[in-house]
Amino acid sequence: MSFPTSNNRHTDFTITVVSTTDLSNSVGKAVGLVTGTNPYTVALVADGVEILGELLYFADGIGTVRIQGVCTLPYTGATPTLNSKVISGANGNVRQATTTEIGNGYGRGLVLRVDTTNHYVDVLL
Repeated sequence: MSFPTSNNRHTDFTITVVSTTDLSNSVGKAVGLVTGTNPYTVALVADGVEILGELLYFADGIGTVRIQGVCTLPYTGATPTLNSKVISGANGNVRQATTTEIGNGYGRGLVLRVDTTNHYVDVLL
């Protein structure tokens, strides 16, 4: 059975964001909102923090983040299971959210596909 590639996306919802950190080498990774700063400010977030979406583009302090649709994100740690929720795993990676994290209102999306060879997941946000 072959899986569709993540290029078969339908409608993507994106927003324009800013960052005081150069994220140009982080395109394709998960980012989160930075609290206590200017609106729409994002960064690679620490382990266990809610993700906003997938960084699609970044140059000169301005970027685009997919906040709804299918995101292909790198994962870290144990292989996420299908239909699970994800949370940041640090450094732009995601990991499967624990039962406790989900019970506390954390975890986002729905894992649709897992690429165990390259350590990527397709997540519907």
